Amino acid sequence: MKNQIINETRPPEEGGHPHTTHMTNEPPGPQTTSEHPPFPKDAKLSEQLAYLHTVFANKPMQLRDMIGVLGEHAPLLLIILLALPFAIPWPLPISLPFGLAIVFVALALLRGRQPRFSGKILDARFPPGVHDKLVRFSRSVVTWIERWLRPGRWGFMFGKKYRERLQIAGLLLTALFLASPFPFSNFLPSWAILFIAAGLLARDGLFVMIGHVIFAVSLLCLTLLGAGVIVSFDALKGWIGSLF
Repeated sequence: MKNQIINETRPPEEGGHPHTTHMTNEPPGPQTTSEHPPFPKDAKLSEQLAYLHTVFANKPMQLRDMIGVLGEHAPLLLIILLALPFAIPWPLPISLPFGLAIVFVALALLRGRQPRFSGKILDARFPPGVHDKLVRFSRSVVTWIERWLRPGRWGFMFGKKYRERLQIAGLLLTALFLASPFPFSNFLPSWAILFIAAGLLARDGLFVMIGHVIFAVSLLCLTLLGAGVIVSFDALKGWIGSLF
């Protein structure tokens, strides 16, 4: 891995041109240009995260750079990174923007396109301490997930284009629940997103199905929680009314 990183981050030879990565079939622009070469298509998620950590160690990282390095894997890996902060049962005040960002990316994938971000978002800088902690935590979770991923398993879920878009539609719906403001309601949807996105990347249909099941369970839990709150409120209102 070390030798691979050294080779891929080597500057172009004299007279050569900087590496350029295109995320879409559209004409190249500021969105698609990166000074870093893209990672191999068949690389593991943990290897891509290790590469990111090495390339941007001790310096700020822009979203533009991350997309350039990750290449065609960038949208789904970006979804994984956005969902990871909620993988622990702890309320965070960022579920709405992160959830809507996942919705934006999933909508683009559902339409068969790469997401197009504004220049302001692409140029936003992540301080070294922020992206270092995020990437380290992401690697630990992704490494655990990779132990169970089996590329090509349950391939019938991706047999035709409409089937794959159905999986992305499930991802989109799950992201809407992740964006909900209710405390502790983001934990299960975040894991559902992790399983679906990782399964789509590795073409592991069983992982995608597990993600859908987790979302169904989270939906059931949220429904029962809402019903319990309504029943408790009605009981409290009746008790208060009996005092007067």
